[in-house]
Amino acid sequence: MNDPDNKTLIAVTVTADTARQMRERMTAAAAAGADLVELRLDYLRDVGGHTIEELLADRPCPVIVTVRAVWEGGRFGGSEAERLRLLIDAARAGADYIDLEYAAWRESGYSRQVVEACRRGSGLRPCRLILSKHDYKQTPDDLDAIFAELSASDADVVKVATSARHITDSFRMLEAVRRAGKPAIGICMGAAGVMTRVLAGRVGAHLTFASLEAGAEAAPGQVPVADMLGMYRFRAIGEGTAVLGVAGCPVGHSMSPALHNAAYGRMGLDAVYLPLEVGEGGESFERFLTAARQASWLNLRGLSVTIPHKLDALRLADSVESLAAKIGAANTLALQPGGAIAAYNTDYAGAIRALCEQAGLQVADLAGRRAAVLGAGGVSRALVAGLVDAGCEVTVYNRTLPKAEALAGEFGCNAAEWDARRNLRAGIVVNGTSLGMWPNVHETPLPKEALAPGMIVFDTVYNPPQTRLLLHAARAGCTVVDGVAMFVHQGALQMERWFGRSGGLDTMRQMILDCLRRPPGGQ
Repeated sequence: MNDPDNKTLIAVTVTADTARQMRERMTAAAAAGADLVELRLDYLRDVGGHTIEELLADRPCPVIVTVRAVWEGGRFGGSEAERLRLLIDAARAGADYIDLEYAAWRESGYSRQVVEACRRGSGLRPCRLILSKHDYKQTPDDLDAIFAELSASDADVVKVATSARHITDSFRMLEAVRRAGKPAIGICMGAAGVMTRVLAGRVGAHLTFASLEAGAEAAPGQVPVADMLGMYRFRAIGEGTAVLGVAGCPVGHSMSPALHNAAYGRMGLDAVYLPLEVGEGGESFERFLTAARQASWLNLRGLSVTIPHKLDALRLADSVESLAAKIGAANTLALQPGGAIAAYNTDYAGAIRALCEQAGLQVADLAGRRAAVLGAGGVSRALVAGLVDAGCEVTVYNRTLPKAEALAGEFGCNAAEWDARRNLRAGIVVNGTSLGMWPNVHETPLPKEALAPGMIVFDTVYNPPQTRLLLHAARAGCTVVDGVAMFVHQGALQMERWFGRSGGLDTMRQMILDCLRRPPGGQ
């Protein structure tokens, strides 16, 4: 039976072409803080008894030895007898765990020899048997029955790894691990399954799997061990830890987890913030929200909501702040103790805070100022709402004039053709388009000839932090406001909705800047 009070281990899966590379990566994993490593011997070009002894001798941490068969998603192409012989050799050489597929245990005549080898171990140390079952197509409906079937076997630890078709599969997997009759491992692979890896300790899983680094994943959805221990503070997640996250599709490259988790650590909050990939469609988001509310053990406190679910968030909330309703989108949901859900939009307020902070103004100073908003999409809606609410005289410029006119009509401001921006007369210019965003960093929404000294130029694009627009504006003598400031302030406002306080703005800003400096694919 899983015990939430027991420490859940982090195993780093190590793959390599040669034993030397595998040994080096095992040492690196131990140095990075892994409790144990899983050696995937089926990745080696050449493997035998001597190779196993070389890998296990004077190892830096405990080891799981896996030789995954092709028929179960692995790479070992030899005979079943050869494969199981390698597992027997590993048990006898002192492996701490052997991972054997449940189907092989049930059907192969050699499997009994693997079990016996585990029972004997090396003579110096025991070897525990993990019986595993994988499904790369789906997450079956009968998870409890699968865990029960595996638990009735010779296994010391049972493992079920499936593919998450929807994030609700992850809720079912975590709940099944909580109820398992033996020490259990339950993983949903894929972006929608990340929570099963990070929250494994919450449900008393025996262990969870991580990768050595970004790009070295042996299974979809593995999180680098440095992020597990650092960004997610895996060791600190307990039964009372509040869970929050960004819900949308896709969310894999969102920097919100880095921002929020850094702030929680700085503020001393017992909370963790996760990427929660929720497939497209209103029904999909409603399924997720229903499952999250029903999982009382999860302690879900709040959600950042991004594309494509901002309208869904508004529709499903029990109460909505007035300006969010007027904007027609919510990016923040707060789950209240009684179960009610409150919806907010922190984009507009975050933008106003960023603008005032970096321009050295008070909100009252905005009243009567002329503001030009470039674009009429979702970001621009929040900007127009915030600026009009602060008393600015706003003009919306957009490539499609009817769209600009429609937005302006909703908020009682003006609209103009896109080309008219070259001769705009405004003290505040705000870019709500994606022009200038990485990788198209040489684009700009406004020709530099339209910039004049004394203007406040605000670019909501935060990647890169200094866009071409801001570079031109600074050279023209304008006051510049970058998109990182807006991103940080809207995140801080979300924390205020969830916890009643926020903090660590400098920490959050630095975290985002550090993330933006990483090479593509390493965020």
